Amino acid sequence: MVVEKWLLLVVAVAIDVFIEYPNSFHPTVWIGNLIIYIDKKYKRKNNNYDLLIGSLSALLAYFVAGLAGFLVCKTLSFGIVGLLLYIYFLKSTFSVGLLIKKVHSCSVDDEDILRKRVSEIVSRDVSIKKPYLYSAAIESGAENLVDSIVSPFLYYIIFGLPGAMIYRAINTADNLLGYNNERYKKFGKVAALIDYAANYIPARLFLFIELLIYGLNFKKDLRIKKGLRINGKYPMSLFAKLLNLRLVKKGSYVLGSGRLPNAEDVKKASIYLIFLSYIFISVTLLISYVFSLPRWC
Repeated sequence: MVVEKWLLLVVAVAIDVFIEYPNSFHPTVWIGNLIIYIDKKYKRKNNNYDLLIGSLSALLAYFVAGLAGFLVCKTLSFGIVGLLLYIYFLKSTFSVGLLIKKVHSCSVDDEDILRKRVSEIVSRDVSIKKPYLYSAAIESGAENLVDSIVSPFLYYIIFGLPGAMIYRAINTADNLLGYNNERYKKFGKVAALIDYAANYIPARLFLFIELLIYGLNFKKDLRIKKGLRINGKYPMSLFAKLLNLRLVKKGSYVLGSGRLPNAEDVKKASIYLIFLSYIFISVTLLISYVFSLPRWC
């Protein structure tokens, strides 16, 4: 069955505006559960064997995700059932609506509610003052523009559904294993490195946007001690500049030279998230339409 892939992408984006899959029916969660199962079953040896098993765990997740994407592509020849299945899996590779809703939900004044909502989108300690909680929400939204939107769409138009599925598995493995602590330093090392490589170019698209807006002479106001992923600094720096704020993770890094954020700044950040997300999606759709991408799956 011949289908226009850009049209399938339009449908998937439209569904995302209104629907987010429950965890039980989310293909990304299924991949995550596979990784979690291996992680829990494997007893650490504190040697290079941990590195080997952790690497194989991540590679297995990538393989399963890619195979699932490839098999779903083959169902397109089955008519409407294949189309629905393709759209279902394609929608699972990105999340625009949920990202924006999660960030916007942090634009509240009640500190207890704010702390709870921020804890749902960041892994850091949230027993911090309100301005730093607002900062965490904005930072998370900016960084997740890469993970949840830019990278999945980029890999989809280049490598088709298998590429988008593999990227989602890469990001999921990093989220679950890519920690620099005793338990995961070796076990999650390869997962973290592959995620860094996969996001290297997508993250730097935000540097390009910053250059377009502020020119070659813009000042980089960035102080890092530890704890900031290099890829993450590009979208976060852009948001710091757009909002004229200072985004801070205490003891780790400072981005920008403005004031600390408040609830209104989180609302503004949500608007920028919407704008940047749909600008990128529109460009992706245009490229997909003009060049008939992805070509093979």
